[in-house]
Amino acid sequence: MENDTLILKKYELSYMLPVKMTEEEISVFNQKIVDKVVSKNGMIEEKFEAKKIRLSYPIKRNENAYFCVLYFSMMQEKIKELEKELKSSEEILRYMVLWHKNKFPKKWEGSIEKMFKDNIAYEQKKEVFKKIKEPQDKIAPQEKKEEVNVEELNKKLEELLE
Repeated sequence: MENDTLILKKYELSYMLPVKMTEEEISVFNQKIVDKVVSKNGMIEEKFEAKKIRLSYPIKRNENAYFCVLYFSMMQEKIKELEKELKSSEEILRYMVLWHKNKFPKKWEGSIEKMFKDNIAYEQKKEVFKKIKEPQDKIAPQEKKEEVNVEELNKKLEELLE
């Protein structure tokens, strides 16, 4: 059991920073995060530049944020300490630490949509949205149903009931 904690596990740290921060402040803050990971004997696998995104709903009165992603390897026992430090940080609007079982996802190509394009569920949703967004002229016309006379229906019902 002790050997399991000595194995470096792969993690993804995603976090959002307020847009009021300048590019310099963001790069300094990102370096602090990297230093925190390294100080806990973590190894940085890959880090990405912050991307400005529009939030679906306000977070701490922010409608926009910088989205940052960092991939690293660390011992499982140290991840709790890192999360405590992230939670206490006033600059971070939200964060999430994910554990990757075998390998990291493909490289982030600059947008969240591209990052998850290999995800099957994403592809299925994409197909549904394509169908919804299709112009009406591309949708095959439905066959018109014959109009039914109510009197004729009543006669047939009476015949069947007799």
